[in-house]
Amino acid sequence: MALIHQRPFRRLAVLLLPLSLTACDHYPEGWPEVKTAWRGCPSLDGTYLNPKPAAGQPTLLAESAFAESLGKEAGTWPWTTLNLSGDPANHLLLRWGRSLQTLQDWTAKQSPDRGRDGQPGPFSPETRWSEEFRALNDADYEKRFEGYGLPAGSHALYWANAQYHCDSGWLVTRRVVADADGNLHTDGEIRFARDSQGGLIVHSTHSSGIVLGKVCRYGLCIPLPFGEKTEARWERWAPAAPDAAARPWNHGFSRTVSPEGLTFVHDSDSRTGEVRDAINALGIAGLTVDSVTPTLNGGGVFVTLTGKTTAPFNGFFQATRDAARFHHIDIQSLDGDAAQGWRMTVLLGLRPKPSATSTAGIAQQVTTLLPDGAALTRVEPYEDGFRVTIHANDEGVIQESRRQLEDSDRFRQARVETHFTGAEGIDLVMQVWEREE
Repeated sequence: MALIHQRPFRRLAVLLLPLSLTACDHYPEGWPEVKTAWRGCPSLDGTYLNPKPAAGQPTLLAESAFAESLGKEAGTWPWTTLNLSGDPANHLLLRWGRSLQTLQDWTAKQSPDRGRDGQPGPFSPETRWSEEFRALNDADYEKRFEGYGLPAGSHALYWANAQYHCDSGWLVTRRVVADADGNLHTDGEIRFARDSQGGLIVHSTHSSGIVLGKVCRYGLCIPLPFGEKTEARWERWAPAAPDAAARPWNHGFSRTVSPEGLTFVHDSDSRTGEVRDAINALGIAGLTVDSVTPTLNGGGVFVTLTGKTTAPFNGFFQATRDAARFHHIDIQSLDGDAAQGWRMTVLLGLRPKPSATSTAGIAQQVTTLLPDGAALTRVEPYEDGFRVTIHANDEGVIQESRRQLEDSDRFRQARVETHFTGAEGIDLVMQVWEREE
């Protein structure tokens, strides 16, 4: 936030009492009060938000002598923070930071947690816990944002009575700007103090000539000076959380996940204990299995996991990338916080358990059921059952073979996968599942 005011140059008497800015100083109306002592240096310790709403707009700090050693980019990123520390009577340390917290704040003002296409943005928990990134810990995920200037910053140390001095409770430095030829020169001063709400108040003043007009003759114009005026600008940097603030994606979310499309597993209801044991066997420190609930369609289970931090969840996704028991993992919800701990519910698609019977055993059972003229040509495991191929030269024999397998009490289910008629006869491919004892 910056305000500009112009007034004729004048000198003000300084009272030997604590000073409070009033309307006669043209202090912006509605801003928190600033009280300064009649002598000494102000305490400026704190972290402050860049008041500029967009990149490329310099702050008053960028016009101060401090900017000379902070670099051209100092303060031009809209999510930049300024941290001040030290004893100003001796020295002052300035740090620029581009923290995740301030970048998130700025991003949220543009489009909260969303990208331009309306999809979850990079700081949303949905993106952070997407399949691409959920196995990463927070530190590794944070590295993705180095392209945004994070973690980044610069710092510089300044000494009292060299680059700045203190006057009437304000910290004062030179105002340095470029002239028309690009040469830097000093034309005023910039003062710093803190307000009653912890914000940083910056006051810039400089003198400029008053021009009443110009006289032009023979194509040459000469300005008509009429004394000088003092231009004043005010700027307020609101207090910001330190750079170590919580990562912006660390909050809960929920979304709809459907078990539709998961492979049907006939015994999913009875495998909840197996799932719990399998997750516990992963040996992930800090991870607790809170509940395991079968899906209604028999394709998987909903598992609720808890942990004091989210790190155990990262370990779970790392360990289950190639899990033999699960073929699908999707996050339904995450809730909690750093104080209370975290809870995550995931949908796991179960892989069918392999049959205990060998393919030779299944071949023997199928062969005894086939009518004359039919031959078993192939047997292979399929999900938690088997796929069998039967060959015959007559359609009637093929149909009888199908009926025998479908009606047999040796299998709990048998169904046709393909039926193919070629020059060399007819092939019937069926899927069969053993009946459990």
